[in-house]
Amino acid sequence: MRVTIVGAGAIGMLLTYYLTKNGFETTLLTNSQRQASELMKQDLQIIKHDQTRDQIKVDARPLRTLVGGETIDLMILAVKSYDIENVLTYISELKLSITSILFLQNGMGHIDLVSGLSIQEIGIGIVEHGALRKNDFTVHHTGLGQIKWGYYLEGRGMVRKIQTSASFPFIEDENWYSLLEKKWIVNLCVNPMTAAFNLKNGELLLEHYQKMVRIIFEEVILVLDRQDERDELWKYLQQVCHNTAENYSSMYIDLEMNRKTEIEGIVGALKKRATRLNRSVPVINFLYEGIKARECHRG
Repeated sequence: MRVTIVGAGAIGMLLTYYLTKNGFETTLLTNSQRQASELMKQDLQIIKHDQTRDQIKVDARPLRTLVGGETIDLMILAVKSYDIENVLTYISELKLSITSILFLQNGMGHIDLVSGLSIQEIGIGIVEHGALRKNDFTVHHTGLGQIKWGYYLEGRGMVRKIQTSASFPFIEDENWYSLLEKKWIVNLCVNPMTAAFNLKNGELLLEHYQKMVRIIFEEVILVLDRQDERDELWKYLQQVCHNTAENYSSMYIDLEMNRKTEIEGIVGALKKRATRLNRSVPVINFLYEGIKARECHRG
């Protein structure tokens, strides 16, 4: 089975490493010629969670080198949420022959784009691994997790064919929407707080920060109408912070690296829903404006 991964950030590189190691014919599509050349020259190098290292030869090329009519069994979109619309427009214009596509974005903004796709199989999932791109050809697998996914539209079962090692499992879940929303709740509570206050995930469990997180959490579950699951979701959020205690969130890292964040896809999407439902989210609004201000003055 031919797998094409779009996006050579931390998650795209991590996927490429493990799928290639498990025998899949995998191509990694990069944003730049420079990164593709470095990957081909240096190999894809990984620092695993136990600090051991490995490297493998990979097939890497820029996204813009795709040509019309190419056949792809499974395309995995590992780009940031703010890039997804442009990528979908580009691949649509090329009229590629794609059997199956799997989305792995943060937030919920990409869901509105899925219904317009003329692809026979569509999967939607989340990534629970911790990963950090060290340079154009090296990824650090900072925390073990899972990739959980479900079918938005099932076709020939291509996503289901991905069987990987115990260190990189793909877990199917029929209720993909609830899965995505649960991850969204975590992102809403963790990402803007860690980015705004320069914290590791585990520091959110400290007394005063945890009180602030609880206020955000209550605003979020009110908008999403999940108050009946309050205790379960709060325990899940605390567990994630504990399990990833030494990790920095992607939003924190983006700000530190002077990159654009996913504030719109994660927090902006909740603000819009709150406005539509006439629900008040003052702390969410405060954090949103704070991150936007830091973005505007980055670099």
